[in-house]
Amino acid sequence: MRLSDFRAGDWLPGRRLRRWGLALFLLESLVFLTIAVTTYGAFGPMKTPSSTDFISFYAAGDLANLGLAPLVYNQDIHQSAVREIFGDPALPYYYFFYPPVFLLLCQGLARLPYLVSFGVWVTATTVLCYGAIRRILPDKRHFLLFASFPCLFWTVGLGQNALLTAGLLGCATLLLDRRPAAGGALLALIAYKPHFLLLVPVALIFGRRWQALGGFAATLILLAGAATLAYGPGIWTVFLAHAAETRHVFEYGRVPFTGPVSSFAAVRVLGGSVALAYGVQGLATLTAAGVVGWLWATAKPPALRFAGLAAGMPLAPPVVLFYDLMPLAVAIAWLLVEIRRTGARPWEKTGFVLVWLICGLAMPIAYLAHVPLGPLAPAIVLGFVAARARA
Repeated sequence: MRLSDFRAGDWLPGRRLRRWGLALFLLESLVFLTIAVTTYGAFGPMKTPSSTDFISFYAAGDLANLGLAPLVYNQDIHQSAVREIFGDPALPYYYFFYPPVFLLLCQGLARLPYLVSFGVWVTATTVLCYGAIRRILPDKRHFLLFASFPCLFWTVGLGQNALLTAGLLGCATLLLDRRPAAGGALLALIAYKPHFLLLVPVALIFGRRWQALGGFAATLILLAGAATLAYGPGIWTVFLAHAAETRHVFEYGRVPFTGPVSSFAAVRVLGGSVALAYGVQGLATLTAAGVVGWLWATAKPPALRFAGLAAGMPLAPPVVLFYDLMPLAVAIAWLLVEIRRTGARPWEKTGFVLVWLICGLAMPIAYLAHVPLGPLAPAIVLGFVAARARA
């Protein structure tokens, strides 16, 4: 194949794309099942026990149900709760970094038996995310986009909350132009990951979406008030004290640098200092904010505005884990809406394939080869959005 084939995307006609998407879905399903049965010792006893990240949420909710909400930020007590629920004193520690508003949801989930709670959580968040993408992209491509996207399997396998993030983001973008206050309120529900909301005020202020900004701010206040009423004002003091420790965890590799996929983590994987990592991350954040602000200030087509916000969301913060790239599925869905309207531009099809590969392999490649590819995925998508907006 020639370079021009990759530039135009001729090497990837629709039929081949569908076959490759199905093959990727089946491969990911096989890998997922293999990891699942291996986790439970199907091929022999495990030297190091493991579980899902969801058990961290469940244990935090269980402590809150016992009236011990502030203790979820005590790592020794939280670790003991995790090991007691799973029944294994050798289980590694699964951190709980989330603000008190997330405890409200965790507390509800912990009222169910663990496996039932896990099933409800995964099913509900998967349906929410798939429903949003289906509404954005109402043709057969929505299923291929969703089912083959690698972050889906990472998120389901770990019981993480990236599907909830992407689902709320997708639903919010569907509403922002028609019912702006409701759209802003849905964005505020992502407050359990407050660093993911860095670009939301940028978009709403530069886009002069005052009703959406009002809904966003009001919902944040309501969520904070609900958490304060439920757990007392002291919960925020404990959480803020814990935040300093959380920063250390990510700055110095207590959560290995190969898991995060931010620009900050990329510098640390390559051996750069904390100061250099923050400097590079600052440039990435400012770039993402500049692109998103420009898109929303200049009244670009809705699909491009929404795609830009969704692509910038995992690019701007310094703490982004490999499964947190799930919002890129929402960004690509909106880009496909625009492609359907105007046709594909050079390198877009090839770039999308590269994004798929990065989302699936960024963590293993960083772990095995110490090559940090993660930040390239949101950068590529945001670059495509900016190129279309300029044109």
